[in-house]
Amino acid sequence: MKLKRFLTGVLSAVMALSVCALPAAAAGGDASATATKYTTSTINKSKKGSITIYKRAELTDQIDRPKSTGEEIQNPSGDPLENAGFTVYKVLDADKLVEYYNGLSNETVKEITVASCFNDGTAATAYTKENLKTEIAKAAVKDSNNKTELFTNDQGVVKFDNLEVGLYLVMETTLPQAVTKKTEPFLISVPMTRIGATEDETENENQKVWMYDVTVYPKNSIAQGNVILEKKGVVGSKVTDAVSLQYVKFTLYKKNDNNNDYTPVAGCTDVSTDSSGQIKFENLTKGSYYVMETGYESGHDNVGYILDTKTKYAFDVDGKGNAVASTDTNLTGDNVVKKTTTGIFEISAETTAQVNLTVYDYKPDVEKTVTKRDGSSTVTNMDGTTVGNHEADYSVGDKVTYTLTIDVPANIAKLGTFTVTDTTVAAQLVHDAGSVTVSAKNKDKKVEGITSAYGTPDIKLDGKNSVLTIAFTPAKLESVAGGQITITYTATVKKDAVVAGSGNVNSAKLQYSRTTDTTKAEEGDNKPYEIEDQSVVYTFSTSLLKKGEGGTYGGKAMKGVTFELYKKIENSEWKNNTVTIAGKSYDKNRDVVLAEDIVALGLSKDETETWIKITYDGKDEGTTDKDGKLTYTGLPKGTYRFVETKTLDGYNLLSKPVDAKLTLDYTTMWDTSSTYVNGVLVKHKYNTTSYKSNGEDATPGAEITIINRSGFQLPVTGGFGTLLFSGIGVLLVLAGVAVLFSMKKKNDRA
Repeated sequence: MKLKRFLTGVLSAVMALSVCALPAAAAGGDASATATKYTTSTINKSKKGSITIYKRAELTDQIDRPKSTGEEIQNPSGDPLENAGFTVYKVLDADKLVEYYNGLSNETVKEITVASCFNDGTAATAYTKENLKTEIAKAAVKDSNNKTELFTNDQGVVKFDNLEVGLYLVMETTLPQAVTKKTEPFLISVPMTRIGATEDETENENQKVWMYDVTVYPKNSIAQGNVILEKKGVVGSKVTDAVSLQYVKFTLYKKNDNNNDYTPVAGCTDVSTDSSGQIKFENLTKGSYYVMETGYESGHDNVGYILDTKTKYAFDVDGKGNAVASTDTNLTGDNVVKKTTTGIFEISAETTAQVNLTVYDYKPDVEKTVTKRDGSSTVTNMDGTTVGNHEADYSVGDKVTYTLTIDVPANIAKLGTFTVTDTTVAAQLVHDAGSVTVSAKNKDKKVEGITSAYGTPDIKLDGKNSVLTIAFTPAKLESVAGGQITITYTATVKKDAVVAGSGNVNSAKLQYSRTTDTTKAEEGDNKPYEIEDQSVVYTFSTSLLKKGEGGTYGGKAMKGVTFELYKKIENSEWKNNTVTIAGKSYDKNRDVVLAEDIVALGLSKDETETWIKITYDGKDEGTTDKDGKLTYTGLPKGTYRFVETKTLDGYNLLSKPVDAKLTLDYTTMWDTSSTYVNGVLVKHKYNTTSYKSNGEDATPGAEITIINRSGFQLPVTGGFGTLLFSGIGVLLVLAGVAVLFSMKKKNDRA
């Protein structure tokens, strides 16, 4: 009976994987089974056998294990564990094994246990290779390559074959990363009896008396954790304003146990972030990992964030299933992030079973603003917020100041392209050569020098001065990563500029790389992103139509009538005591109309106002053409007045100036967007412009009809009072003539 218990106990020990004496391990076996005829006399001592180990994973909360018979099991539970190292030691040879089996019938024979194989077997902590008894340590089984430690393959299988008959100690000597605790050593004999085999079964050829090829299924408890990867996008370096990014694809890699290579984890390749910007990687076992971005889902690259496709965001899953900072010393390089860094890679534990990893992508931003004639470059919204100004009005010949403000992405140094292009219509606006200035601030808002910080950018103008290109070298912009670059330049309004209407629209574009992989050609689907921002500059005209009423020119256009045009200059318009109107510069100390002349001209009752007389086409005054028309063009908005200085014979001068109708308010309607279409984002796109004058809808540059009437005093259009006064004068003259005629008749009678 003791022998039967031993034979069954050997396998029971394998199944239980506990530290106990072989007979004791069989205590739960079938002690009442019919005695088997399989005795040690039937053992073939010269026959060779094998031990095949199937290494399978088991969750920490799994209790039930499949029963083993020593024979191969179809479809065993648990995932295969690769690279588990095992070493097998011979404890007894064939003769001693048979002798030991036979001796077990004697109750006084000391049983062999796992503990008896070690110098100190009182605790499991003593079960190490270093603590093996010398004679057993020397008896390690070697394969054909003279190796003693063999590793499970990708199916979790390792086989020790060509084994002589004997009793063997099996030890797990190298632990796979995923495993939290080694399988405890166990004893197994070659051969061993099949449990449950009785005399009645001997007639069945498939039922072997002794099994020389033994298969065992020791399992390992593994800790598993859940990791939530969250993807966020940042403009410039404003991490506090980060937004969740959907449709970004990632691949999860795990380190192999037997080398430093990382391979994709099954089911975790090109996985996309959800609407919350998250991916949940579940049931990750112990080991070293990293994630890498692989791209956007097709059709969803419309957000403009730079994919960091070369960076490995590394972390470990420890023995408790927690994600922690990577400890892989072999994983190094500029493109490896292993520790928590705000705004780049963050590891934050929520629970022991779930950890959040946050990975950030960046993109730049650019805003094009235009400075108004009063020197301001911002406007205040109704809600009190201040935004950059995108519209202004100027005169022909004026130099318009533009400003580009660029939020530099935190990963700028990893890009291949970072170029600004500003384009105008040459007939309307031309860039002023030598007007470009570039300055920068780092993320701490400290000013960086253009040469010391990042080198002088390549600034070019085309032959028409209509295309300005400023090309930066991204690798030299490290010091201003996350900061700002400011570019200012001027452009001159040309004579052929669009008058009123849609104005003179021009745009600035920032081109920047889609990925941090500078080895990939930036063309096709990888061509640089573009951010475009537009601005508009207006210039206006005023014109009059001169007609006569009565006399020679009754109802007809009057050619040759001369006018002067005056403009009231606001204090904000003076720049270094000069102002430009229609291409001519005026000096405050020389060209201002004297106070007494202002009053004499009837321009204003306020003698403190500043007026200048506009010179147009080199002439101080303008004369109506054959159609009776006179036009001034290329003017900024403001208060203008026509003063008639010479009229035709039979007509008197106008009694007061005429409003030129350029006291305007204009509002530009923009189409705004934050979506990239085919890789291009147009932040502000010109739509339409509306105009008002004195609160009423107006048409800029509308023609003014001025009518001169024949008579003693020629009024401004509609001057009924003057007409009435002239009529009364005529009546008085006629009355005087009648009185004189009557008095003459009386004198003749006398």
